[in-house]
Amino acid sequence: MTGHTAAGKFGRSLLLATCVGVGLCAPAGAQTRSEVRVSTGIGVENNPFLLEDGTTSGASVAGEVDVSPNISIIDGRTTFNIYGNARLRHFFNGSETTGDVLLGAQGTTRVDERTQLGAGATFQTSRSAAQDAFIFGRPDLTGLEPGASPIIPIIDPTIAGARARFTSYGVTGSASRRLTERDSASLGVSVRQSETSGDIGFDYRVADAVLGYSRRLNERTTLSGDVALSRSDFLGQVAGDSINVTPMIGIQQQVSPRLNWSARVGASFSEVDDGLGGKISDTSLAFSVNGCRRDPRGTLCLTAERQARPTTFSGLSNSTAVVIGYDMTLGPRDTLRLDATYRRSDRIITPLLVPGALSNQDEFYGVSAAYRRVLTNRLSAFATASYAQIQSDLFSDRDANWRGYVGISYTFGRQI
Repeated sequence: MTGHTAAGKFGRSLLLATCVGVGLCAPAGAQTRSEVRVSTGIGVENNPFLLEDGTTSGASVAGEVDVSPNISIIDGRTTFNIYGNARLRHFFNGSETTGDVLLGAQGTTRVDERTQLGAGATFQTSRSAAQDAFIFGRPDLTGLEPGASPIIPIIDPTIAGARARFTSYGVTGSASRRLTERDSASLGVSVRQSETSGDIGFDYRVADAVLGYSRRLNERTTLSGDVALSRSDFLGQVAGDSINVTPMIGIQQQVSPRLNWSARVGASFSEVDDGLGGKISDTSLAFSVNGCRRDPRGTLCLTAERQARPTTFSGLSNSTAVVIGYDMTLGPRDTLRLDATYRRSDRIITPLLVPGALSNQDEFYGVSAAYRRVLTNRLSAFATASYAQIQSDLFSDRDANWRGYVGISYTFGRQI
């Protein structure tokens, strides 16, 4: 396994590479909004790492310090955003301190009237990565461009409840070109690596390429088709390595200035190395559904998808996700954020040829609410609550984590 110090350096370099790679480093004349929100709070969690029953000692009082930077750069042809969350928690019951980091960058630039480029990078390290990605990984919905859908974080349900630190990092790139007044083509590529501390689980790397084509039927409706090629490698072994080909067709509609949706459906064809010199073939359903509705008070988005993906503890799996998010304004000083997510992993083949050693199915459920009230121009108060649960057919006895915090935040920056 790669050391976490090296992973941290690589993660930081990814953010710089994203900026440089698409030429988004504060172009002349751009509007720049930068802020760093520093928060401190106190709360209670009863199973913060989603451990099995009998390994927790009841509710734990915790204090936390949270630093969340956000930088946005926008001009006539370029948008670029850097975001992050660094959190330090101390549990007074067990005198335990843990730190988690999430960093990301995303940008697009219009080369000419027909061509657009994009790039992104992410880095995360956490003791409770599935839960943290759910609570902190979802982007702000109020900043979405009309017609766009949020990019939901990848959550591996098999890692919840493991006594380990998980680190993942990756980069993405995309290019799209309008061929005619009605026809467009696109290409997307990405590479992501996942690592675990200690000698548990499986480190793996995934490389994806997606070639797409779309045709606009009218001002509101567009038909699309794409083919995705994915290569998954479990590091240090061949068992579980796979190649996936996923063709999909779909439709996208801008129903009104406030409502847009899209849907795609297809099949994932997988060929997996069994570790004994043979191959195992699998064909499964693949789909993606997205929709967002905006009104003067907020934005509501729904995402559902299914695809074949490697997992840390169950090898290649069919991963299903349903995510709902709602960002709303309650008044001049009050905002509310609501989230719900469901993740399911159904094992296709494991890198370890040991029947019964790993779960065939893992599920993650989560709901959360975050309320914030602005007290002054820079000072605000917040209250958050969440529920997270993991279910597994191998380890069924796990308490859910009920989490509640209150605190204050001070924001530096906000320069426009």
